[in-house]
Amino acid sequence: GAFSLVADSVETGRIVKLHGNSFTTGKFIDIVSTTSGMTSDGKIINIDVTAARNGTIIDMKAPSFTNGKFILVSAESLNEGNVLDITDNTDLTSGHLIHLKTSSPNADNPIFMEYTQMNDGTGIKVDVKALKTGHGMIIDSLSGNLLENDATSYGTGGSLLTLRGASQSSGTFLDIDATNITDGRAIRIRSFGDKLTSG
Repeated sequence: GAFSLVADSVETGRIVKLHGNSFTTGKFIDIVSTTSGMTSDGKIINIDVTAARNGTIIDMKAPSFTNGKFILVSAESLNEGNVLDITDNTDLTSGHLIHLKTSSPNADNPIFMEYTQMNDGTGIKVDVKALKTGHGMIIDSLSGNLLENDATSYGTGGSLLTLRGASQSSGTFLDIDATNITDGRAIRIRSFGDKLTSG
């Protein structure tokens, strides 16, 4: 390669450290290439730590960050590839492939997906072909007991799941295919005792 840095004896501290305390609108690290011949084996950045068993591969902290983007990915011409590919795991148990969490009581749309021009296809697909006693998807309010009924008009209360299509005039809103079901249930609604009153 054009540049090689070897520090095999370093155990603690830093191998490379960059300071830029007056940084404003520039680029701290700028990697530029105009090549059009990169193959499927080519990599702009390659991190190879095959023997590591613990720790963090990439650690980003910006505790004062209030606006902007932590990671910005642009792939305007992508049509068959993947912007993010996490597919080689075979030993997952109690861990997570993706873990998202916020403790903000004012969060509005923590996960926001837009497919404004899609007219054929599936927005979200979950394949669980080996499922036995698990669940394909769970929306669980846990010990929460704060949901309210509609106060003045439709939609003013809370809900665990909402399907909206007020402008649709055709199609199907909820489609359940249970062609081969024999002793199971297509839908189960459970209510205990005489707790339900005016609902």
